Amino acid sequence: MIVSLNNIGKKYNKEWIFRDISLDLEMSHSYAVVGKNGSGKSTFASIIIGKKMPTEGSITWNMNQENIPVDEIYKYCSFATPYMNLIEEFSVEEMFDFHFRLKQKIEEMNIHHFLERIELPNKSHTFIKHLSTGMKQKLTLGLVFFSKTPLLIMDEPLSNLDASGVNWFFRELEHKKKDTLLIICSNNFVEYNGCEKEINIELFKS
Repeated sequence: MIVSLNNIGKKYNKEWIFRDISLDLEMSHSYAVVGKNGSGKSTFASIIIGKKMPTEGSITWNMNQENIPVDEIYKYCSFATPYMNLIEEFSVEEMFDFHFRLKQKIEEMNIHHFLERIELPNKSHTFIKHLSTGMKQKLTLGLVFFSKTPLLIMDEPLSNLDASGVNWFFRELEHKKKDTLLIICSNNFVEYNGCEKEINIELFKS
């Protein structure tokens, strides 16, 4: 997959969040989108996944030399953020089943294998509202890690994770780097350490 940005900019009311970003983001490469809080990292991520459109400029998504319509981008991308709302009334198993009706799993796995991989065994019937914030974050990241999508974007992925959870995250991340277009949005060097290229969103202010 290649995501091509051509002079994109985003404006809210009369204020430009960023302008004149031209980049080609390519498969099997990793990118860190950095900048202080409120600089526009999350807005940039939302444009990459087609959730928001730029105010100016254009963005195209290409897979195997074919352009992907914006309303089909969700099939090709996985997005994790600590602000993403899981369905609290679902059990973990129900959330797993719901998610993988929309995304293809990277391998054949059932709920028990999945929970072993995210280090939450015996939680299949636990309601999400009864999980700790750290468990919810691991569930969110696990759903992303095990989705077969070429584009993977994570916003502040280590939020709410303890030391054990951080180690788990980096182990799983290594499996994803080689066959995805990986983007990590963060102002914490620990989260994006190891990314090949850095995009400082603050350099694109008007």
